Amino acid sequence: MKYNRTTRRLFLQGSGHALLALPILTSLLPRYARAQATQIAPRYYGLFMPYGPVQDNWHPSATGMTRTQIFPAYSTLPVYEIASKNLTATTSGVSYLFDQKFNAFLSKMTFLKGLDTRISGHHYGGAVMGNIWAIRPGDYPEFTSMPTIDHIMAYAPNFYPNGGAGFVPQIVAGINSDMNHGEGFSYGFSNSKARSGPVVHMDSIYQHNPKTLFDSVFAGFQPRPTTVTSTPIIDSVLSDFRKIRDGRVISSEDKLALQTHVDLLAQLEQSLSTTTTLSCTLPNAPASLPGTQPYQGPTNAKLQVQLINDVIFAAFRCQITRVASFNLHVQHYSKTHIHEKDAEFSTLRGNQKWNTDNAIFDIVQKLDSFVEANGKTMLDNSIVHCAAASGPYSHAQYSHPSLLFGSGNGQIKTGQFIDYRMQNAAANKNLGDTSTGLLQNQLWVTIMQAMGLSPADYNMASLGLLRSVYNASTDTYGEFMPSASDIYEARDNVRYAQPQSIAGRKLPLL
Repeated sequence: MKYNRTTRRLFLQGSGHALLALPILTSLLPRYARAQATQIAPRYYGLFMPYGPVQDNWHPSATGMTRTQIFPAYSTLPVYEIASKNLTATTSGVSYLFDQKFNAFLSKMTFLKGLDTRISGHHYGGAVMGNIWAIRPGDYPEFTSMPTIDHIMAYAPNFYPNGGAGFVPQIVAGINSDMNHGEGFSYGFSNSKARSGPVVHMDSIYQHNPKTLFDSVFAGFQPRPTTVTSTPIIDSVLSDFRKIRDGRVISSEDKLALQTHVDLLAQLEQSLSTTTTLSCTLPNAPASLPGTQPYQGPTNAKLQVQLINDVIFAAFRCQITRVASFNLHVQHYSKTHIHEKDAEFSTLRGNQKWNTDNAIFDIVQKLDSFVEANGKTMLDNSIVHCAAASGPYSHAQYSHPSLLFGSGNGQIKTGQFIDYRMQNAAANKNLGDTSTGLLQNQLWVTIMQAMGLSPADYNMASLGLLRSVYNASTDTYGEFMPSASDIYEARDNVRYAQPQSIAGRKLPLL
């Protein structure tokens, strides 16, 4: 056999280069290796702030926004531009509701503006997660009541392993129904596992007492050990080294020299090769804080909200569930159901800020404190979806303020403020002076896809809710067609071209 000096030289040079680099990479290799071997299924946590116009207090400043043209040539819309910018910290924070406390999380936050539901609604309770017509079902008999995205994800095929055995499909926290008009928040099929039957409000699983919630989630819970074996990235290199060492083409001196390299790499491999058993210690049961309207009163309100967050955090950490939602009806109805002309309107900002300061900031801190097997925090591996009831003014069902924390383990681009309202003035004038944003449906589709669902899991046909106005092949979710019987919906007809095509598309820039 002819001895190839060039191949041998290149091999030994490469080996030397790899070893020279190892001292620099030692601190990074274990985390990298685990990330390659461990897949973390993302979690979803929906948080809803009822009532009240909060948009001006919610979003960052528009200063420094740049424009991006969207929509391909098939659209009949005029040239459509949206605006966006990266989030940067300031001494006062990015907005009134998300002040300097949130600066540490800006790289994990995504503000969204200009998302519409296309209806003149009321309190938007069910619509934050997709059931637009639950606002007042009797007012819109021509529309279909929809299971909300938390329910769709929780009961989607293959969302949980082993058919969901041993898991709590979804957690719903908050009051049993809205204080006004009986509006709900989370909706699902009456036959959840079969994804069939009438769509009903999830009264049966709503919890507002943290102790009762804890008991229902952790009843009979047995920690499931999870074996995580990291695969060192040098395995293939060692294999090649050994083949050369045991071959007949190198001298005994070179074999000895190469053996030294192999021994060094074997020691490194042993330090990197780990099998870790992750388990969950059952958390302590929280205090019982009952109440018909649970969040009234300055004494127990903060504790109650944070204890509910504790239970949900523990359920995520112990891999009991991947889906939770919380109706933050924290203040009394009279303190939040405030309109522009009401005498108490000036106090609304403070009432809304109570939610961001105590409920939202609390869960974000908790999720970001726990590092998972892929080297990312639970917040990084989750999507925390925060939304509010009204747009620019009370009961305005367009341009809803939304905020995402976390990327769903890299599925969503974070650290941005995106305004989806049409930016070019000429097109804006042509379409009218009301809403010219994108559809809220696109956010729901984006979230569900980030959580691992495909259109077949959530489109109208697969849910058995297809109507004649929909195309059976439309890969979208939720109602979006306007009603000609209502002046607002009739006017809405001019806002969007090809709504079915747009509604099924993921949001741009995410």
